[in-house]
Amino acid sequence: MADYFRARGLPVPEEIRPWYLDFRRLLGIAAVIGILWIGLVITDIDTGRANLAYMGKIFGQLLDLNWDVIYPQNEFETFWDGALGLMIVTIFLAVVATAFSVVVALPLSFLAARNLMTGHPATTAIYSVMRV
Repeated sequence: MADYFRARGLPVPEEIRPWYLDFRRLLGIAAVIGILWIGLVITDIDTGRANLAYMGKIFGQLLDLNWDVIYPQNEFETFWDGALGLMIVTIFLAVVATAFSVVVALPLSFLAARNLMTGHPATTAIYSVMRV
């Protein structure tokens, strides 16, 4: 097969090794498994309630539509303490966070643009830092 490529002046493709013989890939798989194992040990997940009866109870509670939580429960709670108010607060929080991220991302995008930041050593250095 290599003669076919050499006769036509083409580079000979590298031999593709099976995944179980590639050391870097095995090292990556071992690292992912190790990180997952460490995460499971650190979080100490309680699997005692992981049974079919408990799962049925949780799904039953999810399907029970209790509309009373939408509005404040007593006179000491305001509209913003109910579920509806908290949903509105969450949406506003997302809008404000997006606005702040646009303010930060817009200048950084110009600094990371190749057509604007190449040609001078100082701008090329800034470009290289921004691309990392």
